[in-house]
Amino acid sequence: MQATKPISTSEGLPVIGLPLSAVIFFAMLKDFFEDKKRRQMDKEENDREFLRLKTPENQRGNQKTDKIRSEDLRVGDIVKILDDQLFPADLMLLAVGSDQGTNCFVETASLDGETSLKVKTLPDICLVPHSSFYDQKRP
Repeated sequence: MQATKPISTSEGLPVIGLPLSAVIFFAMLKDFFEDKKRRQMDKEENDREFLRLKTPENQRGNQKTDKIRSEDLRVGDIVKILDDQLFPADLMLLAVGSDQGTNCFVETASLDGETSLKVKTLPDICLVPHSSFYDQKRP
């Protein structure tokens, strides 16, 4: 409507083009840097190492565990999470190797922004006897 001379307040010249282009340009620039930062954070998360319990499918050598990168984890892999170790949110607690009994404390700041520790309880069906798997050191 701004280009229609009889009803235009700018005598038919589209003056909104430059400010609109600037807003769109800066929004694109902001999205570019946010995506670049998100990609870098995803790479750091995918490069994190865990101890995976070896099964007959992934058995190589006589060790009970091997180091595996987060991006190489597959459904069904059993991993050992050590004290203060960051890990993906889509893991299920199968065993607790501490003096806390069947409880562990998890900080979910990366998911919901809350820094308070939340108690996670081991399901009764997962209770297993203590194993040397608990005694290994951080990778």
